[in-house]
Amino acid sequence: MTEYRKVDLISNTGPVLAMSGAGCLWLVRDLYGSVTVPKAVHEELIQGGKYGLGLATYLDADWIQVEPQGRIDPLLMAQLDQGEAAVISMAVNKIDRAGAIIRLDIFPVSR
Repeated sequence: MTEYRKVDLISNTGPVLAMSGAGCLWLVRDLYGSVTVPKAVHEELIQGGKYGLGLATYLDADWIQVEPQGRIDPLLMAQLDQGEAAVISMAVNKIDRAGAIIRLDIFPVSR
């Protein structure tokens, strides 16, 4: 059996919302070493949109870490929404986390 090292995930709103709404958020927990969302992403998830899709599942996922995102580069804020900019800023600030994966949308962006 091939062993692999689980990598850390820093996620944006969309992937968490989609997996939570589909009832598959547990899969994210099983696939990654740790799962972190910036405070800005957490706030977007809490707002939940019109129907609150997947909100209860997200709130029950005590294994997802919410961290303050720190300073966000103004250039990122000019081009992206606050959650996406916070995810990228957090990943850049945690550059020492070897093998971290950023999940903005459906496809991962590895550093």
